[in-house]
Amino acid sequence: MAYPTRSALLVSDMYGRHGDVAYMDQWSAALVRTGLTTKIVYMDDLLPELYLCSGSAAELHTSLVTSQVWSLAVLRLEEKIAQWQTDLLIGFSYGGYVSFGARKALAQNSTLMCISTTRLRDCLPITSLPTIYAFFGDQDPHRPQNLGNVLKGASFYDETVIHGHGHDLYRDISSCLPPVLEKLKAHRRSRIA
Repeated sequence: MAYPTRSALLVSDMYGRHGDVAYMDQWSAALVRTGLTTKIVYMDDLLPELYLCSGSAAELHTSLVTSQVWSLAVLRLEEKIAQWQTDLLIGFSYGGYVSFGARKALAQNSTLMCISTTRLRDCLPITSLPTIYAFFGDQDPHRPQNLGNVLKGASFYDETVIHGHGHDLYRDISSCLPPVLEKLKAHRRSRIA
């Protein structure tokens, strides 16, 4: 089934190429089968200077969540979005947080999807376009509703919870892809209406 979105940009989790990247290729292949052209951005593409230093995952995480590093990643992702004329932006975990930050670079009818992006909890309510389509495993302890975040007034936030999954939901394409494609289809219908 083809969708009107032409170009999808996928943004990796915080590990970039330094983690298990099979999910990125699986997502790309699955989206190509729907008629999309895909490009992959690994976090180490956006922040190469940070990944040159060896350190633990905890040290990497600490660096990535500073406002200065996050802002730099957002700026560089905005450049990629403009360069590739992105219609669909999907960010995984920390990549979703960076994607959320870069949303102003998207064209008016573009689609933004954040999968396992727990830092959205700090961004609610979302009160401006584009609508954020968020996907979480029901067992993810850091998903916004698990932490009691109030979603009232979040009129540009659409959350889908997938049962039987934790934070690693985005790595299970067979469980996550169907609801993602359904939201993409619904977004398409709303653009036409």
